[in-house]
Amino acid sequence: MDDNYYYDFDLTWDDSTRSTKYFAAGETVFSKQHVAYGSDNTGWEYLYDLPDVPLADYASADSNAYISGDFAYTLYDTYAVLTEYLGDAVSVTIPDTANSLPVTQIKGTFVNDTNLRTVVISDNVTAISYGADGVGTFEGCASLKEVTLLSGL
Repeated sequence: MDDNYYYDFDLTWDDSTRSTKYFAAGETVFSKQHVAYGSDNTGWEYLYDLPDVPLADYASADSNAYISGDFAYTLYDTYAVLTEYLGDAVSVTIPDTANSLPVTQIKGTFVNDTNLRTVVISDNVTAISYGADGVGTFEGCASLKEVTLLSGL
């Protein structure tokens, strides 16, 4: 692309108006639910080497997008919203803060995470809602067994 980064596209998974998650996605987001195979079924096939994925993995053109560890956030003046979990752990604790801001909302964070079994939601969180694609925070989490809600929610 013109910004000198490489992006992945899956035109079949994003064939509805509900999702654009795999349209112009960075490698970390894309590979969470995708395994690409070349004609010999051994993996990616490119004609030349691609550069390393940048730290932010092209998370958003938004200046308020922030990634820390396995979590992606949208930052506002006084709070942060957890928007995506990028890891693959079976047990996850929502961080209290992101870039020194309290994490007060969770939006569509764990959609289709089939590894996830337990989640502990921090005291700062006061709202759990649908993500940008209109899917629930835990939608498709077939292995999820326990969500611990602390006092703030």
